[in-house]
Amino acid sequence: MKPLITFLLLCIFHSTFSQIQPYGQIDTASLKLSECPFEKNAGAMVLFDKGELTRYDYSIELKRHKRIKILNSSGLSEGDIKLQYISKGAAEDIDIISAQTINLTNGKIEYTPVDKKRIYTQKIDKYRKVVIITFPAVKVGSVIEFVYKWSTPFLYYPPWIFQEDIPVLYSEIITKFRYGVYYLSKVKQPFVKAGVVVTDKTTGIKKVWAMANVPSYKEEPFAPTDENMVQQIVFFKGNYTTWNEISRRVIGDVDFGKQLQVSLPGTDSILTIVAKLNNETDKIEAVFNYVKNKMLWDNTDDWFTRAGLKKAWNKNTGNSTEINLILFTLLKKAGVEGFPVLVSTPDNGIVEPNYPSILQFNKTVICVPADSIKHYVLDATNKHGDYKIIPYDILNTYGLGINTDIKNPVKELEKNAGQLFSIQSVVPASKAINNISTITADGKVEGIVTIKDYGYNRESSLKFKKLHEDKYADYLKEDNNDLEIKSVSFDNTDIDTLPLIQNINYKVNLVQSDGGYLYLYANLFSGFTTNPFIADVRNSDIELGFPKTNMINTVYTIPKELKIESLPKNLYVRAEDGSVSLKRFAAVEDNRLYVRYTVTLHHHYFKKDQYTGVKEFFKKMFEILNEPVVIQKSN
Repeated sequence: MKPLITFLLLCIFHSTFSQIQPYGQIDTASLKLSECPFEKNAGAMVLFDKGELTRYDYSIELKRHKRIKILNSSGLSEGDIKLQYISKGAAEDIDIISAQTINLTNGKIEYTPVDKKRIYTQKIDKYRKVVIITFPAVKVGSVIEFVYKWSTPFLYYPPWIFQEDIPVLYSEIITKFRYGVYYLSKVKQPFVKAGVVVTDKTTGIKKVWAMANVPSYKEEPFAPTDENMVQQIVFFKGNYTTWNEISRRVIGDVDFGKQLQVSLPGTDSILTIVAKLNNETDKIEAVFNYVKNKMLWDNTDDWFTRAGLKKAWNKNTGNSTEINLILFTLLKKAGVEGFPVLVSTPDNGIVEPNYPSILQFNKTVICVPADSIKHYVLDATNKHGDYKIIPYDILNTYGLGINTDIKNPVKELEKNAGQLFSIQSVVPASKAINNISTITADGKVEGIVTIKDYGYNRESSLKFKKLHEDKYADYLKEDNNDLEIKSVSFDNTDIDTLPLIQNINYKVNLVQSDGGYLYLYANLFSGFTTNPFIADVRNSDIELGFPKTNMINTVYTIPKELKIESLPKNLYVRAEDGSVSLKRFAAVEDNRLYVRYTVTLHHHYFKKDQYTGVKEFFKKMFEILNEPVVIQKSN
């Protein structure tokens, strides 16, 4: 009986609390609620979140009513609400209609309205502002609620976010569109209402989407882009009906296809140089490097041009599509056949094949077929890119091929024009770590480590270096307080055809025990020091990007005062499905200690139902990588 009673209680709870109550009307049960029924440790939860999205003739309006319950002290920060919007050019506006705090004091419900002085707007940058609501009298047990109106004079439909960083008991969006609007649901759990049509005599036809018991969003390591996003529904104007039609419209667009008809002055010198090259790959490399080095990316991704090719060329600056259409133009003049490809970067989300819309794309790259199987995907905005390697930010995504010449299409484009195709690479990346060091009698190690990064490893290391150059030494330490980075230098940063080389001069104190033993951990600077797969449950698939091999080769000179007490065994382990393997070799010869590891990732994508096997193998792998060499001091 007990499971049945629990089930019935949850049903009663859901039916009671999922009802959206009018502003200012609340029951004592909501105020007495002390924990989230489906996420026990949550500091706060959304009781309900209701939006009404309406399209008028030339504007869009969203009216929203939200109620949040503070469950414990960790949720008190929810008493400050921040609503961000685009302020430049009056693109968006937010008007706070009502806001209040509700408390239950001695069995009596108390309402504390938010004073207008506690509602203020702050500037974030020249494009954005944020409205901040600071609720009064917020304490554990409080409920805060607010109603506001978001509006835009443009036909832009904001997405409705069902999932937040706190659990959501009930979330509902009602749309009032007359025509021409499609939707794309990016959810992982079933709707309670999925596009339910409601006919109203006054407002006409409405559609309702709703979700209940939505868990808080928790980012998981190595989640695919589409899964590493909150659950939401996206609305877009459905002016195109098929991918093929989108492709045709794009080539006729004044900010895309028409731009390919403009002339670029001052290109004769590079074209003369390229004309003397006999090999097509040499021509591709020459033009790619020329554009990559000449043009500066303005950090803007759009599927269309903004300033136009000619202005971007003259200013040496442009968005991603301007730069890559310039690349396409020069390649074509050099006699290299290729075609533009519309793509979506990770921050724009994964393209959904079943919902044709130009809004799913935010960038253009160039595809050049090498033969019937191999092709190059070029992005000249990436200063560290190699023309032979597919750009990492669009790897394992979809692209839409655009035919720029209807009469004479590129042969390889014929099967991709107006169709989505998968952008994938099977080229493995590799990292080679060579560590030549000396161990002193008092338990210190000093040495030089050389790291060679090939393929995608080269690109990711260069990007990380650029972002964290001032703290790169701290990154190498990986929270090891006994490790000192004396110097770091880089070679081949500007030579794309060569591996990136990192030269690290380091010093580390070995871990010592009271019994006179030293513990040497040879797994340094590999990136395999912390296991990312330790959670008991996994909600998303695992995407590790690309096949890769990491080789760690260490040679230590040992003084006569020290003796190897215990050496890790030589072994080879492999996951049951052959997806990952690890080889370890350890030996002592004269006064030299040799330890080598080879980690090979044969597969880069794992379904979440494979997580148990992935977790078990990675646990074993990290135990092997972090098993020390035990050294005894002489008495």
